[in-house]
Amino acid sequence: MLGRSLEHKANVINALQLAADRGLNYAERHEGRSTFADSVMLELDTDTGVVTAEGAVVFDRPRLMRLDGIHCEMLLEGDLLYLMNEDVPGVVGFVGNVLGQNNINIANFSLGRSEKHGASGSRVAVAIIETDGPVPEAVLHQLVENPAVHVARTVAFRA
Repeated sequence: MLGRSLEHKANVINALQLAADRGLNYAERHEGRSTFADSVMLELDTDTGVVTAEGAVVFDRPRLMRLDGIHCEMLLEGDLLYLMNEDVPGVVGFVGNVLGQNNINIANFSLGRSEKHGASGSRVAVAIIETDGPVPEAVLHQLVENPAVHVARTVAFRA
């Protein structure tokens, strides 16, 4: 995780020191909670709460399997768009329209939703969208203009 966000390479030898230098705490647990063989779960304690991501290597390629307990599968390559929204009609069409109007092509689209209904009565849904190029900040702002879309973020995986 650190290697993608730092100027210098993080590796097995220096990762713990790099994390400590940045005030990040590290803990390792081995549990049998996952439904995926040989998966790794990353739990981030942020200012807005705990976020979990679970992934595995499938056919020698890193793959996201679940976000915050919601099954949403995607290769961890290229340019990705992460959305969290209320699971209500029209969101997928809205997202497709916004991306299309901005000439952004969708390569892959993975959806998932929570098992339980939230306080608003609807479920929480997540989407991971692979695009043919980076999604500009202005497009992210357009996406969150929809009251059902709570989070729109980009993630870029570079070789």
